[in-house]
Amino acid sequence: MYTENKILLGSSEFKAKLEYLAENAKDCFLVQSMTFEGDAAGEWLINTMLNSPAIQKILVIDDYSNWVVNDTMLMSPAGILNPNLRAEYRNAQKLIALAQSFGIKVHVSNPIGLRFYTYPSRNHKKSIVIDNVCLLGGINFSDHNFDWYDMMIQFDDDQLVDLVADDILKNSSGVKTSGYTNSGTEELFILSPTSTDIYSKLFDKIRTSHQRIDIFSPYLSDPLLSVLASISDQTDIHIYTPEKNNKGIFNKLLHHKLQGRWFTLHQLPGIMSHLKAILIDDHELIVGSSNYDFASYFFEEEILIATSNQSIIDEFIQRVKSEIVSKSVEFTQPESHPIINFMMTKIYKILLKFDTKSLKI
Repeated sequence: MYTENKILLGSSEFKAKLEYLAENAKDCFLVQSMTFEGDAAGEWLINTMLNSPAIQKILVIDDYSNWVVNDTMLMSPAGILNPNLRAEYRNAQKLIALAQSFGIKVHVSNPIGLRFYTYPSRNHKKSIVIDNVCLLGGINFSDHNFDWYDMMIQFDDDQLVDLVADDILKNSSGVKTSGYTNSGTEELFILSPTSTDIYSKLFDKIRTSHQRIDIFSPYLSDPLLSVLASISDQTDIHIYTPEKNNKGIFNKLLHHKLQGRWFTLHQLPGIMSHLKAILIDDHELIVGSSNYDFASYFFEEEILIATSNQSIIDEFIQRVKSEIVSKSVEFTQPESHPIINFMMTKIYKILLKFDTKSLKI
């Protein structure tokens, strides 16, 4: 189902656009993803890359997929006792070897090895460059990610595409990246745990809102929540999160925070939503890999684009925001269990304590 839309909503639109771009590629086909699994999604990606006439082909994947398959730790009892997960892991290794045998450069970022304390430090980016087009968003290459509600967005600005390509190339050589570029209607944020100044630019942009902010994320937490709370007297804040969350602790956090009554919480029933975006006053859209959570800020490498391209923003409002708003249910009951409230208060105090050491909220 090929579409001319810039917003690729769901895996079907994403796959159709990627196949079209890959078939017509001439120069480069660069892919960076946190998750790559040996299931149908992983097989599809490798076949798409192999069949593309592009000269330069690179695949950057994080070491996360050598430890976690289908949201299950391979070394956990559930992982050890599940032969299907082990088979999927082995198939992923075969797919990588196949890609390499046909000249595709495959780089595994942030290897954990015996240093398990480095597990939180992941390359969380999801970015693709094919010739003069780049795609950014939240879709990983695994069957369960393909089943989730998510999106990628196409950008065609030459300077922006070159910068994203350069980021993938550097990461494919093991080089850590961080930086900020304003190319006109788009601003590129390449973020790492040391990017305090760049995060400040991002949060300052959010603070400019004086009408309404819509935040879409399954795992929203501090430091962004504290930034939002600080401007809640000047703008309406609406948070959209999945009702059935694969990491339910984040829903508990929001239920607890709702006691302050400074934002409206909407929950999307049914399908898991992995979509991440921030819409500011309907005139600026921030999209990319970040979940806007504690892990992203303190541990992970991320890539975001803030765009003021009104055609993209209008498409997002019409195709994404309108659908989520129409299907979501407002959650109005704060978490009142005293033990949960105590735990959540302690967690937030710890988060804010660490956060204010590096960034003024």
